[in-house]
Amino acid sequence: MRKTLIGGLLALVAGLGMTPAHGARPTAPELTLIERAGQPVYQAFGRDLKAALSRRGVTRIEIFKRQSGTRMDPLEIGRLDRSVLIVTVGPGSLAWLLAQHPTTPVLALYVTRETFRRLTRSVHASVTAIYLNQPFGRFLDLAVTLIPRLHAISAVLSQNQKWRRRSIERIAHAHGYTAHVIVTPPEPRAIFSAFRFALPGTDALIELPDATVYNALTLPEIFLRAFRYGVPVIGYAPEYVHDGALAGLYSTPDQFSRQALPIVLAAASHRLSRLPAPAYPRRFTVLLNRSVAGTLGIPLPSLSQILKALHRHVRPKPVEFGI
Repeated sequence: MRKTLIGGLLALVAGLGMTPAHGARPTAPELTLIERAGQPVYQAFGRDLKAALSRRGVTRIEIFKRQSGTRMDPLEIGRLDRSVLIVTVGPGSLAWLLAQHPTTPVLALYVTRETFRRLTRSVHASVTAIYLNQPFGRFLDLAVTLIPRLHAISAVLSQNQKWRRRSIERIAHAHGYTAHVIVTPPEPRAIFSAFRFALPGTDALIELPDATVYNALTLPEIFLRAFRYGVPVIGYAPEYVHDGALAGLYSTPDQFSRQALPIVLAAASHRLSRLPAPAYPRRFTVLLNRSVAGTLGIPLPSLSQILKALHRHVRPKPVEFGI
C-alpha cells in the first residue's frame, strides 16, 4: 500500500485521464489535474497513484497537459468548472490555471509560499497549497540539534530577496539566536565578498532558495570558503549535501503526496466543505554528510535522534516565516 503512494502528487499529472469515444458526450470529472506537457518523469509515478485512487473509488480523473502560452477553449473551461477539485503541480501550472479564472477549488502543489502569495494576491478563486519550502524555524531547530552550542546563524540574500531579512532576524531572535543577514548585488564578485562578512563569527550558514546567490557558478566557491572558515552549511536540497553541505532539510515527493492525498480524497468523495488553509510540509527528510561533519569536528547524533528532536518542534499550524 505504502509503495503505491511513492512518487507523490506529482504523479497525478500523467497517465490518469481517458479520452471519450468519438461523438460521446464527455463525463464531468471528479478531479482535474494540470501539469506542463513534456514531463515524462511524472509517468513513472502516475501508474501507482492512479491505482491507489482507483481503489478508493476515484476513477473519473481529467488530465490537462498544458502547453506554455496556450489557453483553454470554452469547452475545456466548462469541464473544469464541473470538477470538484483542480490540482496543479508546479508554479507554472498554477499561474496558467489562474489565468483561466477557474470557479472550481484549487489545490496547488510544489509551489513556494512566496510564489503562491504572489500568484494569488488578486485572485478571488478558492485556492490552497501545500508549500514546497520548509518553515525557517525548522532550519533553526535542525541547526541547534546538529550544533548544540549554536549562538549565531548567517544567511546571504540577493537584492530581490531582501524582504526576507527582517523575518529571518525576527524568527532567529524568537528562537534565541543571532542572525547575520547580508544582502548582496548579483555580480559574482559581490556575492563572494558577502561571504567574507557572513562566515566569520557564525556557527552555521543556512542556504535559502535564491538562485542568484546559490547556483552552479557560485556554489563550489561558497562551499570552499565555508570549509576554510570551519562553518557548517545547512541547505534545502539533497544535492547540496552531496556537494559539501553538512545537512539538507526537504520533503520528498512521497511525503508531499501523503499530506495532499487526504484533501484529494475528501474532495472526490464530496466531503470537502471548504479547502484547508495553505500549509507547510508536515513530513520532512534530513540528509547528512558525515564526511563533512568529521572534517569539521562535529559529532553528529544519529539520524533517528535528529528526527525525533525535530518532530518535537513541529507545530500543528505553523504560521512562522517560510523560506
